Amino acid sequence: MTFRTAFTGQLPTLALVSLGASETLIGVQSGLVMGLAGMQLPALRLISWFPKRSLLISGQLVALAASLPLVFFGSIAALGREGAVAIVFACLALTTAGLTLCDLVWFPLLRAYVDPEETGRFFGAVRSTWHAAVIVFFLGAQLWLARHESGFGTLFGIAWVFAVVRIGLLARLPERSERGGERLRARDALALLRDDRRLRRYMAGVVWGIAVRNATTPFVLVMLRRALGFSNSDAVATTVAVYMGGLVSLYLWGAIADRLGPYVVFRTSVLGIGALYAGLAFLEPEGSATLWIAVAFFFAPTCSPRATASPTHACSSSSHLPRHLRRSWW
Repeated sequence: MTFRTAFTGQLPTLALVSLGASETLIGVQSGLVMGLAGMQLPALRLISWFPKRSLLISGQLVALAASLPLVFFGSIAALGREGAVAIVFACLALTTAGLTLCDLVWFPLLRAYVDPEETGRFFGAVRSTWHAAVIVFFLGAQLWLARHESGFGTLFGIAWVFAVVRIGLLARLPERSERGGERLRARDALALLRDDRRLRRYMAGVVWGIAVRNATTPFVLVMLRRALGFSNSDAVATTVAVYMGGLVSLYLWGAIADRLGPYVVFRTSVLGIGALYAGLAFLEPEGSATLWIAVAFFFAPTCSPRATASPTHACSSSSHLPRHLRRSWW
């Protein structure tokens, strides 16, 4: 997951800012993960034909090939603003496309490991270990960028090596075969929204929440760098805060979600995060407190219960669905 985070999160945003990319392009890049997620609907049939582990590794290989040029970020930057921005954006888009294929099968594969009564704690534990690893990476990134302001190539290279190692781990990942005579199709997945009111509510809440977050976060980074005078190292400190917030709270909120249900958890977090976004209006040019305010802004949302919510909570009862959809509904 360090590879995925390094090539789809805040590091690419900072890299594009350093190349002088426009705010529009930065916004498009930040929306690639959600924008390309639509590829997963027509790709659902692949789960009927191929093992999930094979699809996971295939997506990883595509992402590896597409992201390799970014290891040589310094050489790309030397080509000039327009050429460098075009190459970096193209690499990031193709990398995200490969990772989107991975995302298609991650949750169906993990479903075989989940005890329905402990869903929140399961994903809290999974995401906590992921956050711990990413924190180590970005703490190192912060130290590196403090000494090499545009040294993104080295960071991308380290993450790329992690991705190579990840393929070896994925090859050994156990999975439960769910291939059968029925084919999974996009219209079957969309039918779930029509047939389950709770899933519609869940999707509406998640779509609005993710849309606001993805539209806000990259431009906060742009503001920190271009308007408030933060260095790349200072901006990476906010990334560390994102994953630190999750690390200290994910498992706890997962247990609360198991006990109280996801809707209580969602409502609590949405109101708090909305108030936090409103607080951005009060940031001023960098002073002694501005960095800490920015860090708090990124820390608080992932310290909220939103991060542990899972669709298993939203539709834990799906007995009315066809058998092949009950197996692979999410």
